[in-house]
Amino acid sequence: MSNGTPLRERDKARKIIDITLIVFYIFNFIFISYMFDIEQVVVLDHSTYGTAAFTYPAWPPKFIVDLNHWVGTNFDPALLERPTWWRATIWIDIILFGPFYAVAAYAFIRGKNWIRIPSIIWYIPNPARAIADTPTSIRITTGPSRLITPKIMMIAIVTRTIIP
Repeated sequence: MSNGTPLRERDKARKIIDITLIVFYIFNFIFISYMFDIEQVVVLDHSTYGTAAFTYPAWPPKFIVDLNHWVGTNFDPALLERPTWWRATIWIDIILFGPFYAVAAYAFIRGKNWIRIPSIIWYIPNPARAIADTPTSIRITTGPSRLITPKIMMIAIVTRTIIP
């Protein structure tokens, strides 16, 4: 795959793994980094949300702002409080991970081998981010629920790296 094997010509196991990773990277690029996370950077004053004084930003779409506030109000207060450590993880996602998601999706679509090692390197900080991003109440009451996604992605990335 060094020259790039078209997706339709890959064996079934590799195709399933690659499609899973492509969907994951595109979803994270579009929805997580540049919709949900960007909302946390552009909407700084939440005290007026729900009142006539609140102004929706040009980006992200209104439904994303509303969804973030609903989740923050009902499940995850840190989403609205946005302490310093939280904002740091958001900026990392926007500046570093967002562009990586686009490059990784391109590389997996094109079947490029050079993405294997960067994918593993990209994965390294994610368990710590998953723990930090998981609301304390969810971690205590239902277990480390958000750790499932990083584990699944690590299995896919490692499998993708092992299968030549």
